[in-house]
Amino acid sequence: MKTMLILFSAILSTTGLFANLNPGLITSDAKSLIVNARDWKSSSINISIRDAKNTAVFEETLTGKELKKYNLKNFPSGTYELEITDDQKTTTQEFVISSKEISFTKNTRTIYRPYMKFTENGLDFNLLTLNHSALISIYNENDDLVFQSNMPKGAISKRFSMKELPSGQYYVNVNIAEKTFSDSFRK
Repeated sequence: MKTMLILFSAILSTTGLFANLNPGLITSDAKSLIVNARDWKSSSINISIRDAKNTAVFEETLTGKELKKYNLKNFPSGTYELEITDDQKTTTQEFVISSKEISFTKNTRTIYRPYMKFTENGLDFNLLTLNHSALISIYNENDDLVFQSNMPKGAISKRFSMKELPSGQYYVNVNIAEKTFSDSFRK
C-alpha cells in the first residue's frame, strides 16, 4: 500500500511537471488565440508564427506579464506553428486554421537552451534534452573542429576539460531537435 501511494504521488508530480512545460495558450473567438505571458518566467518572450513552408508570417516580443490576443481571421486556411521563446526554452505548438476556427494539434515540442559556463580550463555544460539527443561541437578561430560529442537523451550535467587546447577564441554549437544554440569563449 505504501509503495502504491509513493508511485501515485510520483505520477501526480510528473504530470504536473509536464503540464507546465507549455505556455498558457487558448483559442478565443472563432479565429483568435491568446498567449498568457505570465506562464513564462522570463521578463520577455518572443512570439513567432510560421506557415507550412516555415516562413515567419508574424513576429513580436512581449515584455511584462500579460495576456496577448492574436486575431488570425485574415490568415489563409492551413497549418501553422506558434513558437514562443524565452531565455530558457522554446516551445512550438502546431495549429490549424480552417474557414471557421483555430484548432491545436497534438504536435507540441519544447527544447531547453543549454547552460554553458566557461572557466580557464573547462566548460561546464547543463542541458535537459527531454526526448532528443544533442550534439556539442567546439571549433577554434579557424573554424577547425577541435571537439565533438553526442549527448544522450535526458538530463545532462557534464564538465569538459579544455586544458589541452591552446590559447585562442573558441565557438561552441549545440544542436538539438533541428535547433542550434551557439556561444563562444576565449582561453
